[in-house]
Amino acid sequence: MLPFLAPFLSDFWGPFRLLSSYLVLIGLGAGSAVTLTWYLLPKLWHVLPSDQGRAFTPSPQAAKGKPTGAGFLFVLISLPILILVLPLSLKIWEVVGCLLLAMVSGYLDDCSAKPWGELLKGSLDLLVALLAALALCQMQTMTIWLPLIKQSLDLPPGLFVPLATALLWITINATNCSDGVDGLAGSLTLLSLFNLGGFLYVIIGHREFAEYLLVPHNPEGARWAILLFTAAGSLGGYLWHNAEPSRILMGDAGSRFLGLLVGIAVLASGNPLL
Repeated sequence: MLPFLAPFLSDFWGPFRLLSSYLVLIGLGAGSAVTLTWYLLPKLWHVLPSDQGRAFTPSPQAAKGKPTGAGFLFVLISLPILILVLPLSLKIWEVVGCLLLAMVSGYLDDCSAKPWGELLKGSLDLLVALLAALALCQMQTMTIWLPLIKQSLDLPPGLFVPLATALLWITINATNCSDGVDGLAGSLTLLSLFNLGGFLYVIIGHREFAEYLLVPHNPEGARWAILLFTAAGSLGGYLWHNAEPSRILMGDAGSRFLGLLVGIAVLASGNPLL
């Protein structure tokens, strides 16, 4: 919304033109997300379900009774911020819809008195991964690049969609496997989001840098970076309350969302090996 309004607002006050700057939007998105998540989580987490304990952790009863499913809250907190800072792009907003689906499926699992079976969870993850791959592809030929290969590769939709679906399904479950060890999963994911966001903004999203480094330029690279840094801000605000002594867990609602987001960022960069 702000990028759309920037030309009109700048007629009233010149500095408003900065709202069309991707770097300013990244700063606003990340800063607002980390501040609001840090402030609002303690006021809202009483509505979340309670964790039932983790049999596979060093202290099985350490998590029992703590609010879980915080991903539901920090994703919803970041959503209005994204509406403000993210430029209009049908593809990106379709992907945001898939991220919300991943979060909701995880939250319903967190709320369930009996944890969902692996088959049900895996099937839902596969469906969300397929929808995200279709949103990324838009049934167009996709260009990817690989290390040590100078020429980029063009993949038709019939090849890109199944390969991208498999990659996204793996990233969802790789992050979800660490559910319950949120400090580790969240910190590593935070590093991934910052690195991928910087890579998309500085390299992939910049035509001259991309040409110099012989990688395909993505005109929407900076827009993807806004999404990643805003999500990273929300994750950072959550991790403040998950630090020792942990008071809240992100649950499947957070881990599924973050896993899908990392996979989407990798595909947006054009290099699936990242």
